[in-house]
Amino acid sequence: MKDHNSSPNILSPENDMAQDKQSSTGNRYELNLFEVGKLIVSKRKMVYAIVFPVVFLTALIMFTTPNVYQSKAIILPTGGTDNMRTIKELVGLGGAMNMGKENSSELYPLILQSNLIRDSVLSQEYDITFEGEKLHIIPSEYFGQTDPTRLRKALAGATVIKANKRTGEIYMSVETEYPELSKAILTEYLNQLENYNRHVRKSSARENQRYLEARLKESTAELHKAEEAIRAFREVNSNWASTTNADILNELTRLERDLEIKSSAYLFLQQQLEVAKLNAQKDIPILSILDTPSLPTIKSGPKRVITIFFAGVISFILAVLMIFFTDLWKQVTSGRNRREYETLKEDVTRAFPRTRKILRMIRRNRQHQREHVYTE
Repeated sequence: MKDHNSSPNILSPENDMAQDKQSSTGNRYELNLFEVGKLIVSKRKMVYAIVFPVVFLTALIMFTTPNVYQSKAIILPTGGTDNMRTIKELVGLGGAMNMGKENSSELYPLILQSNLIRDSVLSQEYDITFEGEKLHIIPSEYFGQTDPTRLRKALAGATVIKANKRTGEIYMSVETEYPELSKAILTEYLNQLENYNRHVRKSSARENQRYLEARLKESTAELHKAEEAIRAFREVNSNWASTTNADILNELTRLERDLEIKSSAYLFLQQQLEVAKLNAQKDIPILSILDTPSLPTIKSGPKRVITIFFAGVISFILAVLMIFFTDLWKQVTSGRNRREYETLKEDVTRAFPRTRKILRMIRRNRQHQREHVYTE
């Protein structure tokens, strides 16, 4: 007579013929879905005990988590495009060659993620309006961090910077609890990038401009010195215009020649400096913004319904697996389906021989430790 209290046989050989041919054709098993369904229904209280608390806790966390708003911006590429870029990347040359373009925007993601830019953004204070209330936001207070490293990580967690390798466009977004704060932080990112391009980022044209400025300063001093020397000489020799003294004439000629050389050098440097200023201005990367930082009006998160749904699905799957393996273990330890268990064990051992060796080694070590303890 069948024992109605026993668990259903959910894992069994496919049929009797397959059971007789195990040695020649190998072992084949089927999962009896009907019996699995009966098992889940019989253990539904366990499913409820696992799924309901998980769903409830997830819903509680989701509905107590404040809404967040995401501001977005798009930066267009500058410095031209490289038609051979894909081939260069394949041979490992693309990155180094493109980085060498000083007026290229390909360095923007790296610059925006630097501590220099982040610290500048975090050093600002933001005045915003949220739900009719004016707020004064200090980043360290908003993120709840005072340590500089953790504060940078908190800002990085709220910021997304992605570059499209094919087109070169840079996508930026900042996500906070306040729409205006998201927009203000993203705007400050772009302001700091523009400031870096104009005042910090080095280029050959700008270095040339700085060199010419220093050289022009020296040339101006030398010119003034030459002018002062000839003025002083003429004051001492008041009759220099009508004199026939050879020494006076020679000295005057030398001073005038020196003044002419210094004047020519000054004019040349002045012209070169003006050209260098124009080149340096052209060499500054232009921050071309396609989409300015937006003011979000719809929350970007958290996605409460989807999160609760997946939490329920995952917890249900885990509950079913727990019921399945618990029942299977009960069947094995109770002696029922012993033959199927031994056959399955042999198949697993044959499929993973190294695992069997490792388990044997672990057992031997444990036995050796026990014997050692007993001996002591």
